[in-house]
Amino acid sequence: MVEEKIKHYRNKSNLSQESLAELVGVSRQAVTRWEAGQSMPSMENMIKLSEIFAVSMDEFTGNFKDQNHVENEQQTEFEAEKPIKKKRIAKTFFIIWGSLLLVLLVASIFAIRYGFQNPGKETLGAWLFTVFNLMLILLMVIIGGYVIYLLIRYLKKNG
Repeated sequence: MVEEKIKHYRNKSNLSQESLAELVGVSRQAVTRWEAGQSMPSMENMIKLSEIFAVSMDEFTGNFKDQNHVENEQQTEFEAEKPIKKKRIAKTFFIIWGSLLLVLLVASIFAIRYGFQNPGKETLGAWLFTVFNLMLILLMVIIGGYVIYLLIRYLKKNG
């Protein structure tokens, strides 16, 4: 593992085994043994290697990830989140819109059920309230349908 990482970063830095050995302060044979897996660099040499290659110690002791690999992983994670966010937005919209329609419908039914029991002035008020609520429901259905159309079109285009 460490041997692969040393060789990878040495090649990436366009260094020969000899030039790396000079930078670390060891013999060329020591670098050859590290890359062959025959020996391990000391902690002091690992620190020097991380400074030379400008990578963290985790690069040598943990998972093998250079900067390009990390950026690709982050981009993949971001791309995977896009559809989830779009679905969440659509779901939230439908829940809010449906709740508003349900409240207006219940208010209209309440006005019809209890508003027409007493003849006289209350009947006209209940009737106007019911008509107003039903018009609001119709308007919300029309606007909601258009917004749903736009949302579906957007999701298909950017989906």
